[in-house]
Amino acid sequence: MRVRYVLLAATAFLLAACASAPPAQPPGSSPSSAGDTTPQTGREAERPPSLRVISDPDGATVYLDGRRQGTTPLTVDDVRPGDYLLRVEKSGYYESRQWIRIPNTSSVVIRIELQLITGFLDVTVEPPDATLTVGDERIRDGFIELPAGTHRVHARAFGYEAQTETVRISARSVTRLSMTLERSPFRVSALEAWRPAFSPLSPGTVGTTRISYRVSAPGAGVLIIRDEDGEVVRRVPQGPYTDWSQSYRWDGTDDGGRVVEDGIYTVEIAGVGDDGRVESRSTSVTVDRALLVRYRSVWTATPGLLYAPTRTALPGGQVQIAAQLGAAVDTDSGTTSILVPGRLGLRIGLGAGFEAFGYGGLTATDEPYEDRVTVGGSVGWDGPGVPVGEATLGVGLSVGGMHESRRLLAPPERPEMHASPPGFFTAIPVTLRGRAVQIVLAPEYRFVAPDGGGTGWSGLAIVRSGAVADLGQLSAGLSAALYYPVEGATVVPSVSYLGLEAHWVPPQSSVALSAFGGSRLGTTHPPAFLAGLGVGVLF
Repeated sequence: MRVRYVLLAATAFLLAACASAPPAQPPGSSPSSAGDTTPQTGREAERPPSLRVISDPDGATVYLDGRRQGTTPLTVDDVRPGDYLLRVEKSGYYESRQWIRIPNTSSVVIRIELQLITGFLDVTVEPPDATLTVGDERIRDGFIELPAGTHRVHARAFGYEAQTETVRISARSVTRLSMTLERSPFRVSALEAWRPAFSPLSPGTVGTTRISYRVSAPGAGVLIIRDEDGEVVRRVPQGPYTDWSQSYRWDGTDDGGRVVEDGIYTVEIAGVGDDGRVESRSTSVTVDRALLVRYRSVWTATPGLLYAPTRTALPGGQVQIAAQLGAAVDTDSGTTSILVPGRLGLRIGLGAGFEAFGYGGLTATDEPYEDRVTVGGSVGWDGPGVPVGEATLGVGLSVGGMHESRRLLAPPERPEMHASPPGFFTAIPVTLRGRAVQIVLAPEYRFVAPDGGGTGWSGLAIVRSGAVADLGQLSAGLSAALYYPVEGATVVPSVSYLGLEAHWVPPQSSVALSAFGGSRLGTTHPPAFLAGLGVGVLF
Protein backbone atom coordinates (compact mmCIF):
# COMPACT_ATOMS: atom_id res chain seq x y z
CA MET A 1 0.00 0.00 0.00
CA ARG A 2 2.83 2.36 0.95
CA VAL A 3 4.49 1.71 -2.45
CA ARG A 4 1.21 2.62 -4.16
CA TYR A 5 1.06 6.03 -2.41
CA VAL A 6 4.64 6.74 -3.41
CA LEU A 7 3.90 5.97 -7.07
CA LEU A 8 0.80 8.20 -7.05
CA ALA A 9 2.77 11.08 -5.52
CA ALA A 10 5.55 10.70 -8.12
CA THR A 11 3.02 10.69 -10.95
CA ALA A 12 1.34 13.88 -9.67
CA PHE A 13 4.72 15.62 -9.40
CA LEU A 14 5.62 14.73 -13.02
CA LEU A 15 2.25 16.00 -14.33
CA ALA A 16 2.67 19.31 -12.50
CA ALA A 17 6.17 19.73 -13.93
CA CYS A 18 4.95 19.08 -17.48
CA ALA A 19 2.13 21.60 -17.12
CA SER A 20 4.50 24.38 -16.09
CA ALA A 21 7.10 23.74 -18.82
CA PRO A 22 7.03 26.04 -21.96
CA PRO A 23 5.48 24.57 -25.11
CA ALA A 24 7.69 23.13 -27.80
CA GLN A 25 8.66 25.56 -30.64
CA PRO A 26 8.30 24.93 -34.33
CA PRO A 27 11.51 23.61 -35.89
CA GLY A 28 14.01 26.31 -36.83
CA SER A 29 12.16 29.11 -34.99
CA SER A 30 12.95 31.19 -31.92
CA PRO A 31 9.92 32.61 -30.08
CA SER A 32 10.07 36.32 -29.29
CA SER A 33 8.33 38.51 -26.77
CA ALA A 34 10.18 41.58 -28.06
CA GLY A 35 8.52 44.87 -27.45
CA ASP A 36 7.04 46.76 -24.53
CA THR A 37 5.23 44.75 -21.87
CA THR A 38 2.74 46.04 -19.38
CA PRO A 39 2.59 44.15 -16.03
CA GLN A 40 -0.90 43.37 -14.77
CA THR A 41 -2.00 43.08 -11.15
CA GLY A 42 -5.22 42.29 -9.33
CA ARG A 43 -8.26 41.85 -11.53
CA GLU A 44 -6.30 42.95 -14.63
CA ALA A 45 -4.08 39.88 -14.26
CA GLU A 46 -7.17 37.72 -14.70
CA ARG A 47 -7.83 39.17 -18.17
CA PRO A 48 -6.11 37.67 -21.25
CA PRO A 49 -3.21 39.86 -22.46
CA SER A 50 -3.34 41.97 -25.62
CA LEU A 51 -1.05 42.42 -28.63
CA ARG A 52 -0.30 45.79 -30.25
CA VAL A 53 1.44 45.92 -33.63
CA ILE A 54 2.95 49.16 -34.95
CA SER A 55 4.54 49.35 -38.38
CA ASP A 56 6.46 51.93 -40.37
CA PRO A 57 4.72 52.78 -42.63
CA ASP A 58 1.19 52.44 -41.25
CA GLY A 59 -1.55 50.58 -43.09
CA ALA A 60 0.09 47.15 -43.16
CA THR A 61 -2.09 44.03 -42.84
CA VAL A 62 -1.50 41.82 -39.76
CA TYR A 63 -1.96 38.03 -39.63
CA LEU A 64 -1.69 35.75 -36.56
CA ASP A 65 -1.22 32.12 -37.45
CA GLY A 66 -2.62 32.88 -40.90
CA ARG A 67 -5.75 34.70 -39.65
CA ARG A 68 -6.22 38.34 -40.67
CA GLN A 69 -6.48 40.68 -37.68
CA GLY A 70 -6.62 44.17 -39.31
CA THR A 71 -4.23 46.94 -40.35
CA THR A 72 -1.60 48.80 -38.37
CA PRO A 73 -1.54 50.45 -35.96
CA LEU A 74 -3.51 47.57 -34.50
CA THR A 75 -4.42 46.32 -31.03
CA VAL A 76 -5.66 42.72 -30.66
CA ASP A 77 -7.37 42.20 -27.30
CA ASP A 78 -7.85 39.01 -25.31
CA VAL A 79 -5.03 37.02 -26.90
CA ARG A 80 -4.49 33.63 -25.30
CA PRO A 81 -0.98 33.09 -23.99
CA GLY A 82 1.16 31.07 -26.30
CA ASP A 83 3.34 31.22 -29.40
CA TYR A 84 2.14 32.71 -32.69
CA LEU A 85 3.45 33.27 -36.18
CA LEU A 86 3.11 37.04 -36.81
CA ARG A 87 3.00 38.04 -40.47
CA VAL A 88 2.83 41.71 -41.58
CA GLU A 89 2.50 42.65 -45.24
CA LYS A 90 1.95 45.79 -47.30
CA SER A 91 1.94 46.29 -51.05
CA GLY A 92 5.33 47.48 -52.29
CA TYR A 93 7.18 46.22 -49.19
CA TYR A 94 8.86 42.97 -48.25
CA GLU A 95 6.74 40.75 -46.00
CA SER A 96 7.77 40.50 -42.33
CA ARG A 97 7.49 37.14 -40.50
CA GLN A 98 8.44 36.30 -36.92
CA TRP A 99 7.47 34.03 -34.07
CA ILE A 100 6.23 35.85 -31.00
CA ARG A 101 5.36 34.68 -27.52
CA ILE A 102 2.40 36.08 -25.58
CA PRO A 103 3.09 35.50 -21.85
CA ASN A 104 0.49 34.88 -19.19
CA THR A 105 0.91 38.08 -17.22
CA SER A 106 1.69 40.90 -19.66
CA SER A 107 0.71 42.49 -22.97
CA VAL A 108 3.11 42.82 -25.90
CA VAL A 109 3.92 45.67 -28.26
CA ILE A 110 5.66 44.76 -31.53
CA ARG A 111 7.27 47.48 -33.72
CA ILE A 112 8.15 46.56 -37.29
CA GLU A 113 9.98 48.61 -39.90
CA LEU A 114 8.97 47.33 -43.32
CA GLN A 115 11.56 47.31 -46.08
CA LEU A 116 10.64 48.87 -49.43
CA ILE A 117 10.88 46.59 -52.47
CA THR A 118 13.26 48.38 -54.84
CA GLY A 119 15.21 47.95 -58.03
CA PHE A 120 17.56 50.12 -60.08
CA LEU A 121 17.28 52.19 -63.26
CA ASP A 122 20.26 52.89 -65.49
CA VAL A 123 19.56 55.55 -68.17
CA THR A 124 21.66 56.75 -71.08
CA VAL A 125 20.46 59.81 -72.99
CA GLU A 126 21.51 61.83 -76.02
CA PRO A 127 22.45 64.66 -75.60
CA PRO A 128 24.39 63.72 -72.45
CA ASP A 129 23.57 66.98 -70.61
CA ALA A 130 19.80 66.41 -70.77
CA THR A 131 17.89 66.61 -67.50
CA LEU A 132 16.35 63.31 -66.41
CA THR A 133 13.55 63.09 -63.83
CA VAL A 134 11.24 60.44 -62.44
CA GLY A 135 8.26 62.27 -60.97
CA ASP A 136 9.78 65.14 -59.01
CA GLU A 137 13.10 63.38 -58.41
CA ARG A 138 16.08 64.08 -60.61
CA ILE A 139 18.23 61.21 -61.84
CA ARG A 140 21.87 61.91 -61.01
CA ASP A 141 24.56 60.33 -63.20
CA GLY A 142 21.86 58.37 -65.03
CA PHE A 143 21.46 55.87 -62.16
CA ILE A 144 18.77 55.76 -59.47
CA GLU A 145 17.16 53.34 -57.01
CA LEU A 146 13.36 53.22 -57.37
CA PRO A 147 10.45 51.35 -55.79
CA ALA A 148 9.45 48.29 -57.76
CA GLY A 149 6.66 49.02 -60.23
CA THR A 150 5.92 51.26 -63.23
CA HIS A 151 7.53 54.70 -63.57
CA ARG A 152 7.59 57.47 -66.16
CA VAL A 153 11.01 58.87 -67.06
CA HIS A 154 11.18 62.43 -68.45
CA ALA A 155 14.12 63.80 -70.45
CA ARG A 156 14.51 67.42 -71.58
CA ALA A 157 17.27 69.60 -72.93
CA PHE A 158 17.24 73.09 -74.36
CA GLY A 159 16.99 72.92 -78.14
CA TYR A 160 15.42 69.45 -78.09
CA GLU A 161 11.90 68.07 -77.89
CA ALA A 162 11.04 66.66 -74.46
CA GLN A 163 10.59 62.88 -74.31
CA THR A 164 8.83 60.57 -71.83
CA GLU A 165 9.32 56.81 -71.50
CA THR A 166 7.56 54.26 -69.28
CA VAL A 167 9.68 51.63 -67.54
CA ARG A 168 8.94 48.79 -65.13
CA ILE A 169 11.34 48.32 -62.22
CA SER A 170 11.73 44.76 -60.90
CA ALA A 171 12.85 43.88 -57.38
CA ARG A 172 16.61 43.68 -56.82
CA SER A 173 17.43 44.05 -60.51
CA VAL A 174 18.76 46.72 -62.88
CA THR A 175 16.55 48.04 -65.69
CA ARG A 176 18.39 49.79 -68.53
CA LEU A 177 16.88 52.54 -70.71
CA SER A 178 18.27 54.44 -73.68
CA MET A 179 16.71 57.76 -74.84
CA THR A 180 17.57 59.93 -77.86
CA LEU A 181 16.00 63.39 -78.04
CA GLU A 182 15.07 65.00 -81.34
CA ARG A 183 16.07 68.55 -82.28
CA SER A 184 13.37 71.17 -81.65
CA PRO A 185 12.46 73.84 -84.21
CA PHE A 186 12.79 77.43 -82.95
CA ARG A 187 9.56 78.69 -81.36
CA VAL A 188 8.50 81.73 -79.30
CA SER A 189 5.56 81.30 -76.91
CA ALA A 190 3.89 82.44 -73.67
CA LEU A 191 4.59 86.16 -74.11
CA GLU A 192 2.96 88.13 -71.28
CA ALA A 193 3.38 91.17 -69.06
CA TRP A 194 3.38 90.24 -65.37
CA ARG A 195 1.90 93.69 -64.53
CA PRO A 196 -0.28 94.63 -67.54
CA ALA A 197 -0.84 98.21 -66.24
CA PHE A 198 1.50 100.31 -64.09
CA SER A 199 2.72 103.80 -63.28
CA PRO A 200 6.42 104.41 -63.96
CA LEU A 201 6.34 107.02 -61.17
CA SER A 202 5.78 104.30 -58.54
CA PRO A 203 8.85 103.26 -56.53
CA GLY A 204 10.82 100.04 -56.87
CA THR A 205 9.52 97.13 -58.88
CA VAL A 206 5.88 98.29 -58.65
CA GLY A 207 6.89 101.06 -61.07
CA THR A 208 7.89 98.46 -63.67
CA THR A 209 6.46 95.50 -65.52
CA ARG A 210 8.24 92.23 -66.22
CA ILE A 211 7.78 90.99 -69.78
CA SER A 212 8.38 87.26 -70.03
CA TYR A 213 8.32 84.70 -72.83
CA ARG A 214 9.73 81.29 -73.75
CA VAL A 215 11.86 80.02 -76.60
CA SER A 216 12.44 76.41 -77.56
CA ALA A 217 15.93 76.49 -79.09
CA PRO A 218 19.09 78.62 -79.47
CA GLY A 219 18.80 81.87 -81.38
CA ALA A 220 18.51 85.62 -80.83
CA GLY A 221 15.87 88.30 -81.12
CA VAL A 222 14.76 91.83 -80.37
CA LEU A 223 12.07 93.19 -78.08
CA ILE A 224 10.23 96.19 -79.54
CA ILE A 225 7.81 98.48 -77.68
CA ARG A 226 5.56 100.72 -79.81
CA ASP A 227 3.13 103.49 -78.83
CA GLU A 228 -0.45 103.81 -80.05
CA ASP A 229 0.77 105.44 -83.28
CA GLY A 230 3.09 102.55 -84.04
CA GLU A 231 6.23 104.53 -83.28
CA VAL A 232 9.06 102.56 -81.65
CA VAL A 233 9.84 103.91 -78.17
CA ARG A 234 12.11 101.11 -76.97
CA ARG A 235 14.20 98.50 -78.78
CA VAL A 236 16.12 95.92 -76.72
CA PRO A 237 18.31 93.15 -78.22
CA GLN A 238 17.60 89.68 -76.84
CA GLY A 239 19.82 86.64 -76.64
CA PRO A 240 21.72 84.66 -77.54
CA TYR A 241 19.23 82.23 -76.06
CA THR A 242 20.66 79.47 -73.90
CA ASP A 243 17.54 78.57 -71.87
CA TRP A 244 13.79 78.36 -72.28
CA SER A 245 12.71 81.23 -69.99
CA GLN A 246 13.41 84.82 -71.04
CA SER A 247 12.37 88.10 -69.42
CA TYR A 248 12.87 91.85 -69.56
CA ARG A 249 11.82 94.44 -66.97
CA TRP A 250 10.49 97.66 -68.50
CA ASP A 251 10.43 100.78 -66.33
CA GLY A 252 8.24 102.83 -68.67
CA THR A 253 11.06 104.78 -70.32
CA ASP A 254 12.07 105.14 -73.95
CA ASP A 255 15.48 104.59 -75.52
CA GLY A 256 16.57 108.01 -74.26
CA GLY A 257 15.64 107.23 -70.65
CA ARG A 258 12.58 109.51 -70.66
CA VAL A 259 9.32 108.37 -69.08
CA VAL A 260 6.78 107.70 -71.82
CA GLU A 261 3.31 109.24 -71.97
CA ASP A 262 0.24 107.47 -70.62
CA GLY A 263 -1.32 105.06 -73.09
CA ILE A 264 -1.45 101.51 -74.40
CA TYR A 265 1.82 100.15 -75.74
CA THR A 266 2.39 97.12 -77.93
CA VAL A 267 5.20 94.79 -76.90
CA GLU A 268 6.56 92.56 -79.66
CA ILE A 269 9.26 89.93 -79.50
CA ALA A 270 10.76 88.90 -82.83
CA GLY A 271 13.31 86.10 -82.84
CA VAL A 272 15.24 83.93 -85.25
CA GLY A 273 16.62 80.51 -84.36
CA ASP A 274 19.95 78.98 -85.29
CA ASP A 275 17.92 76.86 -87.72
CA GLY A 276 16.84 80.06 -89.56
CA ARG A 277 13.24 79.87 -88.40
CA VAL A 278 11.64 83.31 -87.65
CA GLU A 279 9.01 83.68 -84.90
CA SER A 280 7.20 86.69 -83.37
CA ARG A 281 4.60 87.31 -80.65
CA SER A 282 2.99 90.46 -79.26
CA THR A 283 1.02 91.67 -76.24
CA SER A 284 -0.02 95.03 -74.76
CA VAL A 285 0.96 97.04 -71.68
CA THR A 286 -0.78 100.13 -70.27
CA VAL A 287 1.16 103.03 -68.78
CA ASP A 288 -1.10 105.01 -66.43
CA ARG A 289 0.18 107.58 -63.95
CA ALA A 290 -3.12 107.34 -62.07
CA LEU A 291 -2.05 103.86 -60.90
CA LEU A 292 0.43 105.47 -58.54
CA VAL A 293 1.66 103.23 -55.72
CA ARG A 294 3.00 104.86 -52.55
CA TYR A 295 4.47 103.26 -49.46
CA ARG A 296 2.81 104.54 -46.28
CA SER A 297 2.99 104.18 -42.48
CA VAL A 298 0.68 101.78 -40.63
CA TRP A 299 0.86 103.44 -37.21
CA THR A 300 -2.82 104.30 -36.67
CA ALA A 301 -6.14 102.87 -37.85
CA THR A 302 -5.77 104.68 -41.19
CA PRO A 303 -2.65 104.28 -43.35
CA GLY A 304 -0.70 107.32 -44.43
CA LEU A 305 1.53 109.40 -42.21
CA LEU A 306 2.18 108.58 -38.56
CA TYR A 307 -0.67 110.76 -37.28
CA ALA A 308 -2.62 111.68 -40.43
CA PRO A 309 -4.21 109.74 -43.32
CA THR A 310 -3.37 110.52 -46.94
CA ARG A 311 -5.40 110.20 -50.13
CA THR A 312 -3.14 107.67 -51.84
CA ALA A 313 -5.21 104.48 -52.13
CA LEU A 314 -3.40 101.54 -53.68
CA PRO A 315 -4.57 100.55 -57.18
CA GLY A 316 -6.69 97.43 -57.43
CA GLY A 317 -4.66 94.28 -56.77
CA GLN A 318 -1.68 96.06 -55.20
CA VAL A 319 -0.66 95.06 -51.67
CA GLN A 320 1.58 96.52 -48.96
CA ILE A 321 2.73 94.66 -45.86
CA ALA A 322 4.60 96.73 -43.29
CA ALA A 323 6.01 96.45 -39.78
CA GLN A 324 7.06 99.38 -37.58
CA LEU A 325 8.73 99.14 -34.17
CA GLY A 326 9.48 102.08 -31.90
CA ALA A 327 10.71 103.01 -28.45
CA ALA A 328 9.27 105.90 -26.44
CA VAL A 329 10.65 107.73 -23.42
CA ASP A 330 8.12 109.49 -21.17
CA THR A 331 9.12 111.67 -18.21
CA ASP A 332 5.59 112.39 -17.03
CA SER A 333 4.93 112.68 -13.26
CA GLY A 334 8.64 113.10 -12.56
CA THR A 335 9.51 109.49 -13.48
CA THR A 336 11.05 108.07 -16.64
CA SER A 337 9.04 105.31 -18.34
CA ILE A 338 9.91 103.24 -21.39
CA LEU A 339 7.28 102.09 -23.90
CA VAL A 340 7.96 99.82 -26.90
CA PRO A 341 5.07 100.04 -29.39
CA GLY A 342 5.00 97.92 -32.56
CA ARG A 343 2.66 97.75 -35.52
CA LEU A 344 2.03 95.22 -38.31
CA GLY A 345 -0.28 96.39 -41.09
CA LEU A 346 -1.73 95.20 -44.40
CA ARG A 347 -3.02 97.46 -47.19
CA ILE A 348 -4.99 96.02 -50.12
CA GLY A 349 -6.05 98.03 -53.16
CA LEU A 350 -9.66 97.28 -54.10
CA GLY A 351 -9.86 99.44 -57.24
CA ALA A 352 -12.01 102.50 -58.06
CA GLY A 353 -10.16 104.47 -55.38
CA PHE A 354 -11.03 102.08 -52.53
CA GLU A 355 -8.53 100.53 -50.15
CA ALA A 356 -8.88 98.09 -47.23
CA PHE A 357 -6.53 98.27 -44.27
CA GLY A 358 -6.03 96.11 -41.20
CA TYR A 359 -3.42 96.25 -38.49
CA GLY A 360 -2.38 94.79 -35.15
CA GLY A 361 -0.10 96.20 -32.50
CA LEU A 362 1.60 95.40 -29.23
CA THR A 363 2.73 98.02 -26.76
CA ALA A 364 5.14 96.80 -24.11
CA THR A 365 5.50 99.08 -21.07
CA ASP A 366 7.46 99.09 -17.84
CA GLU A 367 5.89 98.89 -14.40
CA PRO A 368 3.32 99.75 -13.18
CA TYR A 369 1.60 100.08 -16.59
CA GLU A 370 0.23 97.09 -18.49
CA ASP A 371 1.13 95.78 -21.94
CA ARG A 372 -1.62 96.17 -24.54
CA VAL A 373 -2.66 94.47 -27.78
CA THR A 374 -4.35 96.54 -30.48
CA VAL A 375 -6.35 95.38 -33.51
CA GLY A 376 -8.23 97.52 -35.98
CA GLY A 377 -8.64 98.71 -39.52
CA SER A 378 -10.52 100.87 -41.94
CA VAL A 379 -11.86 101.20 -45.45
CA GLY A 380 -10.84 104.34 -47.32
CA TRP A 381 -11.92 106.01 -50.52
CA ASP A 382 -9.82 108.43 -52.56
CA GLY A 383 -12.04 110.82 -54.51
CA PRO A 384 -11.06 111.93 -58.04
CA GLY A 385 -10.33 115.59 -57.15
CA VAL A 386 -10.61 118.82 -59.13
CA PRO A 387 -7.80 120.89 -60.71
CA VAL A 388 -6.57 123.92 -58.78
CA GLY A 389 -3.88 125.50 -60.91
CA GLU A 390 -1.20 122.87 -61.36
CA ALA A 391 -2.42 120.95 -58.30
CA THR A 392 -5.49 118.84 -57.54
CA LEU A 393 -7.85 119.34 -54.62
CA GLY A 394 -9.74 116.26 -53.50
CA VAL A 395 -11.78 114.86 -50.65
CA GLY A 396 -11.64 111.30 -49.35
CA LEU A 397 -13.42 109.26 -46.71
CA SER A 398 -12.21 106.72 -44.13
CA VAL A 399 -14.37 104.70 -41.76
CA GLY A 400 -13.16 102.10 -39.32
CA GLY A 401 -12.51 101.15 -35.74
CA MET A 402 -10.11 99.61 -33.30
CA HIS A 403 -10.12 97.57 -30.10
CA GLU A 404 -7.69 97.25 -27.18
CA SER A 405 -7.22 94.36 -24.80
CA ARG A 406 -6.41 97.03 -22.18
CA ARG A 407 -7.31 100.72 -21.90
CA LEU A 408 -5.33 102.58 -24.52
CA LEU A 409 -6.01 106.02 -23.07
CA ALA A 410 -4.28 106.36 -19.74
CA PRO A 411 -5.90 108.27 -16.86
CA PRO A 412 -6.16 112.05 -17.35
CA GLU A 413 -2.84 112.62 -15.61
CA ARG A 414 -0.97 110.43 -18.14
CA PRO A 415 -1.95 110.72 -21.85
CA GLU A 416 -0.15 108.08 -23.92
CA MET A 417 2.63 108.88 -26.36
CA HIS A 418 0.81 107.21 -29.27
CA ALA A 419 -2.78 107.73 -28.13
CA SER A 420 -5.52 106.48 -30.43
CA PRO A 421 -8.54 105.60 -28.26
CA PRO A 422 -10.61 102.49 -29.03
CA GLY A 423 -13.92 102.93 -30.77
CA PHE A 424 -15.35 103.76 -34.18
CA PHE A 425 -14.41 106.74 -36.31
CA THR A 426 -15.07 108.65 -39.49
CA ALA A 427 -12.38 110.80 -41.09
CA ILE A 428 -12.61 113.14 -44.11
CA PRO A 429 -9.14 113.86 -45.49
CA VAL A 430 -8.98 116.94 -47.70
CA THR A 431 -5.81 116.96 -49.79
CA LEU A 432 -4.09 119.42 -52.03
CA ARG A 433 -1.90 117.29 -54.27
CA GLY A 434 0.88 118.71 -56.42
CA ARG A 435 3.36 116.98 -58.66
CA ALA A 436 5.35 115.50 -55.79
CA VAL A 437 3.89 117.02 -52.60
CA GLN A 438 0.63 116.46 -50.73
CA ILE A 439 -0.81 118.63 -47.98
CA VAL A 440 -3.63 117.03 -46.00
CA LEU A 441 -6.13 118.21 -43.40
CA ALA A 442 -8.27 115.41 -41.97
CA PRO A 443 -10.95 116.20 -39.37
CA GLU A 444 -12.02 113.05 -37.53
CA TYR A 445 -14.81 112.22 -35.11
CA ARG A 446 -14.45 109.17 -32.89
CA PHE A 447 -17.01 107.38 -30.75
CA VAL A 448 -14.82 106.32 -27.85
CA ALA A 449 -15.59 103.02 -26.15
CA PRO A 450 -16.29 102.98 -22.40
CA ASP A 451 -12.81 101.59 -21.68
CA GLY A 452 -11.22 104.50 -23.53
CA GLY A 453 -11.11 106.82 -20.55
CA GLY A 454 -14.79 107.49 -19.74
CA THR A 455 -17.65 105.81 -17.92
CA GLY A 456 -19.73 105.39 -21.08
CA TRP A 457 -19.55 106.01 -24.81
CA SER A 458 -18.16 109.48 -25.44
CA GLY A 459 -17.01 111.62 -28.31
CA LEU A 460 -13.57 112.74 -29.36
CA ALA A 461 -12.73 115.29 -32.04
CA ILE A 462 -9.32 114.89 -33.67
CA VAL A 463 -7.75 117.26 -36.14
CA ARG A 464 -5.05 115.54 -38.18
CA SER A 465 -2.81 117.29 -40.67
CA GLY A 466 0.39 116.63 -42.55
CA ALA A 467 2.53 117.05 -45.61
CA VAL A 468 4.35 114.37 -47.58
CA ALA A 469 6.84 114.59 -50.43
CA ASP A 470 7.15 111.62 -52.81
CA LEU A 471 10.49 111.92 -54.60
CA GLY A 472 10.78 108.76 -56.66
CA GLN A 473 12.22 106.06 -54.40
CA LEU A 474 12.08 108.29 -51.30
CA SER A 475 9.04 109.55 -49.38
CA ALA A 476 9.24 111.89 -46.39
CA GLY A 477 6.49 113.42 -44.32
CA LEU A 478 5.53 115.51 -41.32
CA SER A 479 2.23 114.96 -39.47
CA ALA A 480 0.40 116.22 -36.41
CA ALA A 481 -2.75 115.40 -34.46
CA LEU A 482 -4.69 117.46 -31.90
CA TYR A 483 -7.13 115.68 -29.57
CA TYR A 484 -10.10 117.53 -28.10
CA PRO A 485 -12.79 115.77 -26.02
CA VAL A 486 -16.52 116.30 -26.40
CA GLU A 487 -19.54 114.81 -24.61
CA GLY A 488 -17.71 114.19 -21.34
CA ALA A 489 -14.63 112.29 -22.51
CA THR A 490 -11.75 112.38 -20.04
CA VAL A 491 -8.95 112.94 -22.55
CA VAL A 492 -6.89 115.94 -21.55
CA PRO A 493 -7.37 118.94 -23.89
CA SER A 494 -4.47 120.74 -25.53
CA VAL A 495 -2.50 117.51 -26.08
CA SER A 496 -0.99 117.13 -29.52
CA TYR A 497 1.30 114.70 -31.30
CA LEU A 498 3.94 115.46 -33.89
CA GLY A 499 5.60 112.91 -36.20
CA LEU A 500 8.41 112.90 -38.75
CA GLU A 501 9.15 109.97 -41.08
CA ALA A 502 10.97 108.79 -44.20
CA HIS A 503 10.54 105.70 -46.41
CA TRP A 504 12.97 104.44 -49.05
CA VAL A 505 12.34 101.79 -51.70
CA PRO A 506 15.64 100.82 -53.41
CA PRO A 507 15.64 100.72 -57.22
CA GLN A 508 14.44 97.44 -58.73
CA SER A 509 13.29 96.27 -55.29
CA SER A 510 9.96 95.59 -53.62
CA VAL A 511 11.32 96.10 -50.09
CA ALA A 512 10.88 99.41 -48.26
CA LEU A 513 12.92 100.69 -45.30
CA SER A 514 11.57 103.29 -42.86
CA ALA A 515 12.72 105.58 -40.06
CA PHE A 516 10.41 107.69 -37.93
CA GLY A 517 10.22 109.79 -34.81
CA GLY A 518 7.60 111.64 -32.84
CA SER A 519 6.82 113.61 -29.72
CA ARG A 520 3.91 114.43 -27.44
CA LEU A 521 3.40 118.12 -26.75
CA GLY A 522 1.05 119.81 -24.30
CA THR A 523 0.62 122.65 -21.86
CA THR A 524 -0.04 120.44 -18.83
CA HIS A 525 2.43 117.60 -19.38
CA PRO A 526 6.15 117.36 -20.13
CA PRO A 527 7.04 116.14 -23.62
CA ALA A 528 7.62 112.51 -24.54
CA PHE A 529 9.69 111.22 -27.44
CA LEU A 530 9.34 108.32 -29.89
CA ALA A 531 11.79 106.86 -32.42
CA GLY A 532 11.71 103.71 -34.51
CA LEU A 533 12.41 101.77 -37.68
CA GLY A 534 10.25 99.85 -40.12
CA VAL A 535 10.39 97.42 -43.02
CA GLY A 536 7.81 96.31 -45.57
CA VAL A 537 7.11 95.07 -49.07
CA LEU A 538 5.07 96.33 -52.00
CA PHE A 539 3.78 93.92 -54.61
